[in-house]
Amino acid sequence: MKKLILIGYWYSSDEEDSDYPNPADLIDVEYYNKNWKIENNLIAHLVSGKPCNHYRGLSSCRICGKVLGSFERTDGVYIWPDQLEHYVSEHKVLLPKEFIDHVMKEDNWPNFEVDETFWKEWKICI
Repeated sequence: MKKLILIGYWYSSDEEDSDYPNPADLIDVEYYNKNWKIENNLIAHLVSGKPCNHYRGLSSCRICGKVLGSFERTDGVYIWPDQLEHYVSEHKVLLPKEFIDHVMKEDNWPNFEVDETFWKEWKICI
């Protein structure tokens, strides 16, 4: 069975034994101001993850309290809670360098050409 790397779960004062990091300690506005392309790619990657592992309850942002999602997303290597992008876009919370490197790898952003042939030929058939 393939193991996915979990990221994006945060400390909660509601949990007695929370070993997760506190997102408020990871805010770095300057980093994202200097690296806006990384921020944009992180957000796009997090939003495009495949939904999986649906839960009954909703989570909320540990910084502002906004109600977030009730499922997880994955890219096949990492797994994270839905709307993790909220922490990046709204609060400028840093994510692990290993995850950023994974997202920024060139092969994760495919180069491709568009073939219009099918679409043009299909139009002729209707």
